[in-house]
Amino acid sequence: MKNFLDNYNFKGKNLFIEKINQYSYEYVKKSLKKNKYDIFIPTYFDDYYLNYLNNTPFVLTVHDMINELYPNYFASTDNIPFIKKKLIQKANKIIAVSENTKIDILKFYPDTDPNLIEVIYHGFSMEIGEIDNKYQHILDTKYILFIGNRTTYKNFIWLIYTISEWVKD
Repeated sequence: MKNFLDNYNFKGKNLFIEKINQYSYEYVKKSLKKNKYDIFIPTYFDDYYLNYLNNTPFVLTVHDMINELYPNYFASTDNIPFIKKKLIQKANKIIAVSENTKIDILKFYPDTDPNLIEVIYHGFSMEIGEIDNKYQHILDTKYILFIGNRTTYKNFIWLIYTISEWVKD
């Protein structure tokens, strides 16, 4: 929840965010203790839930290995690589968002069973003839799907600059 309320400053903001995170973590831990789930899929590299999984399998999604590939761009106190390693070692299944990410995982954590890693791309591809007629109109229009927040982190400004000529047509 690091970027939550980034554009707002008010007294007690950090404490407010800390309390929301704490409540969220406690809620997840209580739910894991109380209920039997078929699967648990965390949304961020955090290990607070590991002791509460009981025998619930969990699937970890690894979007990239940027922290490991370029450690000089991150603070020396950055603990994401350590937590990520721990989660990769304990995950029942790992989703890598590309073949390259899978290769990077195996490069940095060679003891990882490659069979545990499934490459699942963000997005989809369609072959002609596979599309139901009710979706055909989507292909007749120009669409842009941008995933992420509109700050410098996800290169939104670069996206706008790059496509500006294309969208004028």
